Amino acid sequence: MQINELRAHLIKRLIAGYPTQEAFAIAVGVESSTLTRCLGPRPSRSIGPKLCEKIELSLGLNSGHLSDFGALIDLAGILRSTHFEQHHPNQLQLIANLVVHPLTPEQALLINQLVSQLNKYPI
Repeated sequence: MQINELRAHLIKRLIAGYPTQEAFAIAVGVESSTLTRCLGPRPSRSIGPKLCEKIELSLGLNSGHLSDFGALIDLAGILRSTHFEQHHPNQLQLIANLVVHPLTPEQALLINQLVSQLNKYPI
C-alpha cells in the first residue's frame, strides 16, 4: 500500500461517518469535487499533504494521522479483516507472518523498498 492509497482509504473511512461525501466536504471545508478527483474510481489527483492537513485540522485529528499506517488499526488496537477483503491468500499469509514474527526497523525498511520495486513491475 502506497501513501496515496493509505490516505484514500482513511479518508473514505472518515466519509463513511457522514450522511454523504458532500456533508463530509462541508465539514472539512473542502470542495466535494476535490474529493471526487482524489477518491473516485479513477483518481485524477493525488492526496497531498496540504489536503490531509486541512482535513486533519478540521476534524481535530493529530497532524500526520492520514499518513500513518498505524491508523489502519482501530481504537481497540485491532487490525480488522475488512482491511484485507480484496487481498490474495498469499498476501494474507505474509501479513500473518509479519504479525507473528515482527521485523526490526531495518528489516521493515528493506521489505518496504522491495515491495516498492516489485510494484513497478507488475506480473
